[in-house]
Amino acid sequence: MRSIGMALLTLAVASCAGGPPQPVAIDLVNDVCAHCRMVISTQKTAAQLLAPGEEPKLFDDLGCLRSFLETAPAPEGSAVFVADHLTGDWVRLEDAVITEVPGLQTPMGSGLVAHRTTADRDRDPASRGGRPFDKAILLSGGRP
Repeated sequence: MRSIGMALLTLAVASCAGGPPQPVAIDLVNDVCAHCRMVISTQKTAAQLLAPGEEPKLFDDLGCLRSFLETAPAPEGSAVFVADHLTGDWVRLEDAVITEVPGLQTPMGSGLVAHRTTADRDRDPASRGGRPFDKAILLSGGRP
């Protein structure tokens, strides 16, 4: 009996520590942006910063993520996910295509949107007239 209890405890500890960070679901009624404190009204322009041992930080606009990182760099081992503007699916920032679209209405006016692929970007009417945006600028808090 003791070995069964020990095996269950080991399994429980292993499952809590496992794997790379995964995006969390956003509650579009109650979750607020970690930077501007507005309620996140759409997932299509959202982002999230997941740091080991910390609560997820959610953002309503990619510009808010950039502004947040100006004052608080991402901790070691963090993962950043951005929502695909076309589908709302979560994509790791390093795998995403970021576009700046002048005049596009985003929650805080950054005009920044993300897509899983360039093909998805090209299918999204909202991205027309946009220009590529360097992902490194988002992570550096806007500092080149």
